[in-house]
Amino acid sequence: MPRLELQPKRNLIAMYDDELIGYIRYTLLRNRNILLPAELVTIDGMTATVKFTGVTVTDRFSDVGDGVRIEREWRVTRPGDYRFHFDFITSGTGFGNRIVPSVMYDGNVHGEGKFPKGGLDVPWSFREDRMPVPGCTAVYGESGYRAVFMSPAQDDSFTGSAMTFLEGEIPVFRLCVPFIEYPKTYTEKGIMLGGLTAPTERVLSIRPNQLPYTYKREFYVFDEDKPYSSADFFLPVFRTAWEKFAPPEETTPDYEGFFSRRLAHLRFLTERDDGNVWIKMGKGNGLFQSYYEFTAGSFLIRGLEAAAVYARIGDIDTAEGIAGFFLSRTFDNGAHQDMYGFKSKEWGGYLGAGIREEWKNGVNARANGETMSGFLRLYSLLKKAGREHPEYLDLARKNAEFYLKYQLPDGNFGRWRTLDGAELDSYGTNGAYIITLLTEFERLKPGDKAVRGALAKAADYYGGLADRMDFGADTLDADSTDKEAGCAVLTAFLDLNELTPDKKYIRYARRAAEFILSWIWTYNVAFPEGSPLGKLGFQTRGMTSVSVAHHHLDFYGMRIAYDFLRLADESGEEFWRDVARGMMRACVQLVSSPEERLGRGPEFEGWQPEQVNQTNWDYKHRRFGTKGFFHTDAAWSTVLTLGAMLDIRGRFPRELTFELPEKQ
Repeated sequence: MPRLELQPKRNLIAMYDDELIGYIRYTLLRNRNILLPAELVTIDGMTATVKFTGVTVTDRFSDVGDGVRIEREWRVTRPGDYRFHFDFITSGTGFGNRIVPSVMYDGNVHGEGKFPKGGLDVPWSFREDRMPVPGCTAVYGESGYRAVFMSPAQDDSFTGSAMTFLEGEIPVFRLCVPFIEYPKTYTEKGIMLGGLTAPTERVLSIRPNQLPYTYKREFYVFDEDKPYSSADFFLPVFRTAWEKFAPPEETTPDYEGFFSRRLAHLRFLTERDDGNVWIKMGKGNGLFQSYYEFTAGSFLIRGLEAAAVYARIGDIDTAEGIAGFFLSRTFDNGAHQDMYGFKSKEWGGYLGAGIREEWKNGVNARANGETMSGFLRLYSLLKKAGREHPEYLDLARKNAEFYLKYQLPDGNFGRWRTLDGAELDSYGTNGAYIITLLTEFERLKPGDKAVRGALAKAADYYGGLADRMDFGADTLDADSTDKEAGCAVLTAFLDLNELTPDKKYIRYARRAAEFILSWIWTYNVAFPEGSPLGKLGFQTRGMTSVSVAHHHLDFYGMRIAYDFLRLADESGEEFWRDVARGMMRACVQLVSSPEERLGRGPEFEGWQPEQVNQTNWDYKHRRFGTKGFFHTDAAWSTVLTLGAMLDIRGRFPRELTFELPEKQ
């Protein structure tokens, strides 16, 4: 149990385990004025009662896992406009780094996006519904780490916020109910409004006829005193939130019906013309449909993965047609471009929004890795079906040789290159996709010493990123820290371990998985009652955030679940399996059916929105709503989900079993 000690200042309590954890400070806001308590009394050792003029605060302290839980009650007997505070002062100056899960990672120094940036000297305050653990903020460094979070708001009007600021050189956390966002509010990606706008806030107006008024909330403090050079302390914080905020009952969804509907939507997105077959990037996106007039073998469309889905359900002709579309854009040196714009009639490495002009006509390691891995998988699938396509193997071999030739001395495969191989940018985890490409190639054609040597060097480089928790620049439409960077490294090391089992590969995979946890939602956001998501009863637990440049949720979880199941088997830790199941359950929500069309016609059966707004942010400014709204049909979500479900069904039938639909 923690030990409490009353401090000489009447609004401070010191909290100890073996050493000093920090100080609980008692303040609150009424009518724009900060109030200090009139008196402070501790009772029975683990309960503190603090009296303000017109407000009594009661705190009950208890152990919870690796942290301390504070059950707080405010009892208000005086009317006014209130903001309730929970202040925690850390125990020293040796905490020089800050993370806010899914929002800020050590200042968000990478990238050109107009998202929140800055070190501890910038006192950012963010809404709790931006964070996968509600109101979570943490600092770490030579003195260890300190992290706080709160129980989730049960009503949207009580959405809180988390702030980290310095008093002298000492970090202080302030959790507020209701929220204040300061010094700016991150409203969208920067395309329409510039990203950051004025501060926003709420207060709780308590009127005389509501008195006495009582409000309760739980707060959590986690700590450890050993030095931390990277943010690898998040697991116990996540695990506690995942367990504490679990719903009382979780039913098994209709996975078979969901797969059938999603497959129907894939067929809807599949287009044909003059013998060519491709997957449209998205349909029915209104004023923004011009952003979706593309196809690609990778990333936002995942065309080669779609071809593999078709092959696995027996539609061989469609699979071959899609693959054939992407064979043509190969260069003599093995470089390959996989994105094609139907309006511009041009090919590129990536042609969508958010890309630097000098990169779009080059080649990208993620795009090449995903596309070529898709060709190799399709080669094997079609061979089993009696169709030989040596050109798929040749294409992947030439592209692999391109990356072997230009691998950097430290093992990095790089990120962006020109068509002739000149380096444009090498930051981030994009090169991890080349590990997956080479491991798949090695399974098909084992014994290549050059491949083995390159994989060994790459393992050292990307393992170093994992050790430093340095994950970023993975998505092609945002140059920032993002979830998919961790996913790429997790997959790469699980693939390496399957090729040549090694305990260090599992260690690196586990560190990547721990980073991914900081993007997985542990609780259900309280949506406005009249919002679409509120009316539909949408649950955010198990959903995933995208990047620090994209404050919305997506349905990437089915793919992560497959790798978490692999990690559970290899590590022997069932925790990863439990989280995988939570993500799988989350990902089968919000799909169009005859009972609920989600605002679209019957031809869109099986569509699932790419963007789910759990906070006040939108990809492009929309006048009619942010939190509680959803929109955007994007092919990648359909294809990734179907491919991952087939992978889970094939390898983990205890987790997912369903009948495949007949070919149409």
